[in-house]
Amino acid sequence: MSNSLLSKDKLSEAYKRELKEIRNIVGNSLEQRKYTIVAEVKFINEGKYGTSFVTVFDEDGTEIQMKVAEQLAYELEREKTYIFSGHFEVGYSEKFGALQFKPQQIEVFGSSFRTMQQHIASRELIESQYLNKYKDDFSSFMGMQECHVALVTSAQSKAIHDVEEVFKRRQGIVYSLYEVKLKNPKSIATGIFEASESGCDVVMIVRGGGKDTDFLVFDSIEVLQEIYNSPIPVITGLGHTSNFTLADQVADRCETTPTKAAQFLVDKLGQYRNDTRCMVRELGMPYISDKETMSHYIGSKTNWKGKIALLIVVVVIFIAMITIFTKYS
Repeated sequence: MSNSLLSKDKLSEAYKRELKEIRNIVGNSLEQRKYTIVAEVKFINEGKYGTSFVTVFDEDGTEIQMKVAEQLAYELEREKTYIFSGHFEVGYSEKFGALQFKPQQIEVFGSSFRTMQQHIASRELIESQYLNKYKDDFSSFMGMQECHVALVTSAQSKAIHDVEEVFKRRQGIVYSLYEVKLKNPKSIATGIFEASESGCDVVMIVRGGGKDTDFLVFDSIEVLQEIYNSPIPVITGLGHTSNFTLADQVADRCETTPTKAAQFLVDKLGQYRNDTRCMVRELGMPYISDKETMSHYIGSKTNWKGKIALLIVVVVIFIAMITIFTKYS
C-alpha cells in the first residue's frame, strides 16, 4: 500500500467530524421539534453511562435507533409497540446514521404490529364470513392437458424462479405474471382481482421469505376480499413455514413456500398421457393421472387378450383331433 494512501483520512473519522459540525449547527434547533412516534421494539442494547440503544420500526417497516435513558428502557420489551415522545438529535457514530431519536416519555401501545393488525382483520373476517368460503378440492384439475396459472407477485421476486423450476416437471403448465408491489396491499388486491378475471384456471400468490412486517399486507382486508371474491381457485405460497397469514386462511389452498405451492398444483394435475396406445377413449379417459390404475387396466386387457388366444388354440386343436378321428374311423 502506498504512503499517499496511508495518509488519507479514515472514513469513520471524517464522518464523526462532520457529525460534530452538524450538531454544532442544528443541535439546538432539533431539540425544539417534538415528535410522537408509534413504533415496535426490535432490539435493545444496554449501553454505557445509563443509556440504552433501542432499535425500533414503524408500521411501514422503517427502522431507526433510539437513545433511551436507562430508567425508561427498563420497561421496554421486544415485539411490543410503544408511543415514544421526544426529539431527534445528531448521532455520534457512523454505525447508526446521522440521526437518533431521544424519547423523554414512553407509553405502552399494544402488542406487535402484526398481532394487532391480525386481531382487527380477524374480527372483520369473522363478521364478513370470509372463512366460510367453499374450499375447492381441485378434483377438476386432475389430468388437464393444459393449465394456465395467473401468478401474482413482484417481477423481481426470487419466488418466480422457484415456481418455474417446479412447473417444468409437468408439460402443459403456462403462467402469466400479474406484477404487484409486495409491500402495498392495494397493489396486491388489484393484482389478485385482475388475475381472477383473466380467464386463467387458477390464481397463485407467492413471495419469498422476509421480515414479519413484510407479511402484514397479506392480513389487510382489501387483499382478503379479493381472494374471497375470486371466481377461480386461489393458492398461496407466502414466505416460509413461520409466515402464516390471514390470506392463507381465506385461500382455497395454502402452502408454506412458493415451491410447495407449485408442487401442489403439479401433483393435482397428475400426468397427461398423450400416447394413443395408453389412452382409454372408450371409457372417456383420455388423461391418465394414476399410474397404478393404468397399469392395472392395461394388465387386465392383456390378460383378457391372452385368454382369448388360448381359447382359440384349444378350439383349433379340438377340431384337428375330430378331423383325424373321423378320417381313420
